[in-house]
Amino acid sequence: MTVKIKIKNQLPLDVMESEIKNLDMKRSLSGQIMVFNHIDIDIVLDEKQGKITAYTKKDFGELVYKSQNRLFDFLFRKGVVLLESVRGANVFGAIEATYPKDTKIDNLTEIVLFNIANFMQEEQGYIKSFEFTEDMEDERLLHPDKKDSTELGEVPQEEKKGTLNPGHPGYYYGLAGMYRY
Repeated sequence: MTVKIKIKNQLPLDVMESEIKNLDMKRSLSGQIMVFNHIDIDIVLDEKQGKITAYTKKDFGELVYKSQNRLFDFLFRKGVVLLESVRGANVFGAIEATYPKDTKIDNLTEIVLFNIANFMQEEQGYIKSFEFTEDMEDERLLHPDKKDSTELGEVPQEEKKGTLNPGHPGYYYGLAGMYRY
């Protein structure tokens, strides 16, 4: 029994380039393409080695790992990366995967970047939810309503305020239990 697989014609280069233009990317001195659109991760495409690496932007955590997992799952489903090549990188919190760079496909870099741009488009809901939450918190802190704010005015002076007692400075540093001779 013979299985025949037919591959669809690839998109024209100008269609891919119009999507790629939406990426916030730069080329490093070593020639790698760095994509900065995502809120959790930075994506680095190394054309020479045929490798895609997702680095954390901030602290590594569950949300970052899930974003990296969604990226490589998306790229696998689109046929860009080899699933068995997804692994941890030599930098803490980074995950990398390889794609077949030796194939006879025209515009391979553009195809990989086009798929990364499609992933970013799919992630817009996730990114906007975090931006909305941050905007709401900024608004709450900068412009509080009457329930969460007080009028500015005179603060009455008292001999002792708060929990710190001026006569026992050692209590502030955990020295309250030390013996005094």
